Amino acid sequence: MDKILYIVAGANGSGKTTFSKNLMNNNGYNFINADEIAKQFDPDNKTGGEIKAGREFFKRIDTEIEASKSFILSIHIIRQLYNFTN
Repeated sequence: MDKILYIVAGANGSGKTTFSKNLMNNNGYNFINADEIAKQFDPDNKTGGEIKAGREFFKRIDTEIEASKSFILSIHIIRQLYNFTN
């Protein structure tokens, strides 16, 4: 069976997590999202667990790749707006 990496990307509040969790529940894939990992480390966001979550994010990606599993990766897309008129 082919392994598939699903990349779900979008702006904050666009429904990435909801979509990813539905895909996960319907197909049995693991879902990797740095924000969700940070919530596991610091549910109240009091200690700023982003760095620890970032490290764990990449560890989980490596684990999925090494296991040759299909998985879902949810990431933010950041768009910078530029004013090209002077």
